[in-house]
Order: sequence, then structure tokens, then C-alpha cells
Amino acid sequence: MSANPIDTLSTMFGGDVMNNIGGSGGGSHDFMGSFLFSASSVLSGNDTLFWSGNRTDQYIKNQVQYMIVNYLPSFLVNSTIFQFFLSSFFLFFLGNQIFSAGIALLIASSIWKVIEDKLYVIYYFFRDFFVCSLEIKEKENYRYNTIYLCLISWMSENPNFESAKHFTVHAKCDLSDSYRNKEQHESDVQLVLAPGPGSHTLNYKGYRVTIQRQDPTNDNDPDSNNKKGDIQKLVLSVNAWNGKKVLHDLVEEAVKAYFQSAKGVTSIYTMSDNYYSDWQKLCDRPNRSFDTVYIDEKVKNNLLKDLDRFMNNEHFYRENGLNFQRGYLLYGHPGTGKTSLILAVAAYLQCSVFTLSLSDKSLDDTKLMALITQIPRRGIILLEDIDAAFNENRKASEDVQRVTFSGLLNALDGVTSHSQFPRIIFMTTNHINRLEPALIRPGRIDMKIEFEYSTSGQIYQMANRFFKNETLASKISKLLPEQKLTTAEVQTYLMRFIYEPEDCLLHVEEYLEEVEDLRKKLAKKEEDENKKEEEVSQDKNNSKDEALVISEKE
Repeated sequence: MSANPIDTLSTMFGGDVMNNIGGSGGGSHDFMGSFLFSASSVLSGNDTLFWSGNRTDQYIKNQVQYMIVNYLPSFLVNSTIFQFFLSSFFLFFLGNQIFSAGIALLIASSIWKVIEDKLYVIYYFFRDFFVCSLEIKEKENYRYNTIYLCLISWMSENPNFESAKHFTVHAKCDLSDSYRNKEQHESDVQLVLAPGPGSHTLNYKGYRVTIQRQDPTNDNDPDSNNKKGDIQKLVLSVNAWNGKKVLHDLVEEAVKAYFQSAKGVTSIYTMSDNYYSDWQKLCDRPNRSFDTVYIDEKVKNNLLKDLDRFMNNEHFYRENGLNFQRGYLLYGHPGTGKTSLILAVAAYLQCSVFTLSLSDKSLDDTKLMALITQIPRRGIILLEDIDAAFNENRKASEDVQRVTFSGLLNALDGVTSHSQFPRIIFMTTNHINRLEPALIRPGRIDMKIEFEYSTSGQIYQMANRFFKNETLASKISKLLPEQKLTTAEVQTYLMRFIYEPEDCLLHVEEYLEEVEDLRKKLAKKEEDENKKEEEVSQDKNNSKDEALVISEKE
């Protein structure tokens, strides 16, 4: 018959050790005794954790006996080697306070881990229940998101950000004031700070709103994955039961503030110089009135009527499956007011102007298509000096032709170019005879407007507006020759005498000679450039012919 395990344990440990474990005569037991007691209680399913006195001693002995009998085979308990190992373990560790404290820390950390996990579950439950968030991307379907631009502008003007430590900066100045001297111009530059990538806190109407600006291209942004091609976004969040309304009011306020500040100015955009196919703002120019554009009144009225009809007939274009697009070609001598008319149209329609130079070497067919598809709802596309982009001599002199003629046509009215928004395209050229007929056919160009040299009526309008003197304006219009000067040349002459208007009558002949000399110099310069391009083109053609002859001989 096998020995009683508890007696075996008592024999191995001796009376002193067992008294250490269970206590004797009501004496207190140490931490390890409590631990053995607690562990055995859990194993036995007994919820009672702490007892006292002799009852505790007997309970611990019973629990140890239970564990040994039920979890260890009898041959192992009766083994001499096992008895020696177990007695050594208890003798060495049982009275060691450091070991006991380590066991206590292990148990405490395990319990805290369980509690911590439960607390996180509770936290996320209440956060998801009360916290409302809103995500606004910089672009939607490859188009700039106006709401994003409104919020960035609003953030830069709002002084109430509490935790902003990282900013982006840009200069705000009126680039149209080019006539000012250097000191005056520098004093007009204003530095505008906007919260940079990262998390920022704002107190909005008593609510703590967190605005997280994420920039995937910024290495300093902790929320960035630095993936090329990703777009920036703003994530707004607020902990409030009416969070949806709070965020809606904030965005609505930002949009109203943005458009309020945009009143009176026309934004000019150009192609960005990075590898992304997107736009960047060049400047804001004061709105230009049609009263400052000196063209024939009949032409002006016909243009405005055509624009109004186009903008107010969206349903007609949709119903008939037509491309919601209108094209205008402005042609004539340089300085006759083509760009001024476009700026006046943009101000009249409250649109921004997106200008492209097709001769830019960084622009290709793919990028051109992407840029045009990103034009927002109220945007005018301006293709300036379009004849220069497809000049035969220039194409031959360049190693790579970036924008092809077919690529331009596809961008204007190809399958992917059909716009869901009204799209207005203006093209300008100084030489209409150099344009391909396919480019200016009906459907691509709906109206052509020629800009000629100034008439006496236009000269009178300009002089009267500048000097506010009808008599003087009438004299000036008779002195300056009709159909000889551009509006830019007339304006330059009048501006010279803005503070001494009467002197304007004394220097007409002198100015006409100056203009004639300047035109000759410009004509000579253009002739030399064309000649140089022809020579380069000829050299390349000769090189190709020589290479062809060599290949034929081989």
C-alpha cells in the first residue's frame, strides 16, 4: 500500500518546514503559504481566499494533499528522486522573500493586464458612442476639394488653436502692384501661418475639436505612411453628443469665411513644379471690371450674352448628351487686351483662372489630361500663345515633343474630357494663320474674337477714365493715331503723364518714334530666334540623313 502523500511531504520537509507553510498553533503563515493556499483554492474551485488560525493550517494541508493526489501519479510521489527535488525546492525558495515578492508581482501584473484590456474595451465603446469624426480629402476623383481649401484657409486665419507647434508658411502679397518700388513692395508682404501636419486642438463654441492634418509626403508627419501618390486630408473629431452638428457648423463657417475673403479677387493657378499632376495657386488679383477692357461694345455684349446662355443651360447639354464646354479663341497683336478680357470674364462669372503653357517641357499628354480633368466647377482654362506650342521649327529643334497635337485634342474633347461641370476654355494667339484648322473647328472653338489696334473711341475711353477730363481725352484721341497703337502702348503713354495730364499733348511724336524703334527690335529678335531654330532643325535633319546613308552602306 502506497504511503499517504501528505505524510510523505511532511517527512520530506520536516516539522519546521510544514509549520512555515501552514503555521502552528494559530501562528501566522508567510506569503508563500498564502500563495499556495490561494492557488490551491482556485484549483479546487473554492472562492474563499483567506482564512485564519488553525483552520487555515488544516485547509492548506488539505489543499496541498488534494493537488498532489489528483495531479501527480503515486509512483512519482513515492520516488526518492522526486522527494529530494521537491524538498530542495521548498527549502530554498519557500522562505525567500524576494522570490515571494516576484510571484506577487507576476500575479499583480497578470491581473492588471486583464483589467487594462477591459478598460480599453469600455473606453472604445464610449468613444465610438460619443466621438464624432469627419474626414476631408484634398482631392476627390482627381479634383481639388473646395471644402479642404476652405478649411486650410480658415485654419490659417483662426487664432484659437491651442496646441499648434508645427506650421506651414506662405507669403501673402498683391503681385499686381509691380509699379511699386522695392521697399514698398517688401513691406506689403504678409506671412501667413497655417497649422502644419500633425494633430491640433481648437476650442470651438465651447467644444474641444481635434483637427488632424495628414500629409503622406511629409516625413515629419507621424500619421504619414509616406506613400507616393497619396493625398493630404483633414480629420476633424469632437467628443459631444451633438458632434455631427458641431462639425457641420464648423465646416459651414469655414466655407463662408473663405468665399467672403475671396470676394473682390480672382485666383490665378498654374501647373505645379512637382512630379504630381496638380495645380498651385500663383496669386490673387483684384477683380477686373469690363469697364477697364477697351474693346468694341458690340463684341463685348455678344460675349457676355453667350456666356450667360451657356452657364444657364446645363439641363440642355445634359439632356442632349453634349459636352458641357464652351471654347473661345482670342487672336490679334500682342498687347491688345486679350488677357485683360479673360480676367474680366473670370471676375464676371466669379471663376478662377487655370493657365497652361503647352510649350512647357515638363508637360506631356498624360499630365495635360490629368490637369484638365482636375479643373473645379468654377474654373476657366487659359491656353496662352497656343501657336507657339506646335511651331514646326521648334518641334524639330527639340529632342522630345512633350504635348502632341492629338494629345491636346483628346484633352479638349476626347472621351475622358467630358465634364460634369461647365467648362470654359480660352485660347490666345498672335498668329491665327499658324493654327491647325482641326484645333479651331466648330465644336472646339465656338466664338472667335479679333483684337486690333486701338480706335479713336477706345483711346478716348482710356484717356477719360485715367484723367477724368472729357475735353483733354478728346484732344488726346485726336493726337494719337487710330489703328496704329495697341491698348498696352496707349496705356503706357498715358501713365507717363498721370500726374501732369496736360503734358500728354506735347510728346506724341516722340512716343510714336519710340514705339516704332521698339517694334523693329522685337521683330529683329523674333527673326533671329526663328533663324536659329531653323538652323538647329536643319542640322538635326542633316544628321539623320547622314545616319541613314551610313546604315544603308552597312
